[in-house]
Formats: sequence, structure tokens, C-alpha cells
Amino acid sequence: MPVRTDRVVVGVDALLSQRAALRWAAKEALHRHAVLCPVLAWSPPYGETLSALFPGPEAADTRCGEAARKQLTALCRAALPRQADRLDIEAVVARADAGRALIACATHPTDLLVISADGDHSLRHDRTRRYCRRHAPCPVVVVGDSGPCGQVLERWTPSSSRYSRGSAS
Repeated sequence: MPVRTDRVVVGVDALLSQRAALRWAAKEALHRHAVLCPVLAWSPPYGETLSALFPGPEAADTRCGEAARKQLTALCRAALPRQADRLDIEAVVARADAGRALIACATHPTDLLVISADGDHSLRHDRTRRYCRRHAPCPVVVVGDSGPCGQVLERWTPSSSRYSRGSAS
């Protein structure tokens, strides 16, 4: 019997590798009868610091948030065309750093946090993975983009304080 998981939280953006992580998370949510929580974090086009120093019209922030919501909806529709009607989905759009947004959603030890292993290993995504590893109260799974639903590359549990590598489910 699968471990009880309240939510499967997954970080998404427009990258193809993130779509594989979203598909993997959806499959896992179905298997565990859990809520799928795709999270899209966004920040103002010129960053939070400049936005705080030189605040623009409030309408600009509203437009950015609406654009992020539309992007998340489109990503979910594209990545989950068959599963969407069978899933309980709680999509979250957050004006925050990606790591902080993911940790704010994955708050319970029975949650599962899914992060993409981007092929380019950009500093931004590496920083997000490190932040989540340090702060997640729940297991963290890193999913690569190989195969139609991705492949588990690493698992981490808060009690073990280290990763296990491999694709074991």
C-alpha cells in the first residue's frame, strides 16, 4: 500500500524538463490519491529590489500575476491532457523566489515535493534544489526529463539528511 501523501507539490515553469516533472508528479498523485499542487513562482520583470526601489503602477504587478496564472493553466493543460479530469489540482501562483514558494506549499511531513533536474543545471535551479533540500519538512524527489513521464534521479528525506540516487520508486 502506498505511503499516505496529502499533496504532491511540483515546481513548474516553461522548461520542457519541468513538464516531465509535472507529468511524473501527476502520475504519483493519482497513485497516492493525493492532491496535485503545481507551483509557479514569479517576480517582477526587473526583480524585487528594483521593484521596491522604484515601484511602478499596481496594474503592472497585477498583469504579471495574471500572466503567470495563464501560463500555469496552459502548462497544466499541455502536460496533463488525459489526467486533468481525474486529478484534484490546487494550482498555486506565488510572487516569491521558487524555493520559498515550494516550501510554503509543501508544509506537512506527508507531502511530497517534486523538483525538476534541469539539463542545463542553471544556478537558479541549483539554488532552488539546495534550498528545498535544506528546508523541506517532507520527502523531496528530483525528476529528470528522460521518458514520457520523467525519471527519478534522486530522493531525499528529512530524516536521512542525504540523497539516495537512482530510479527506484
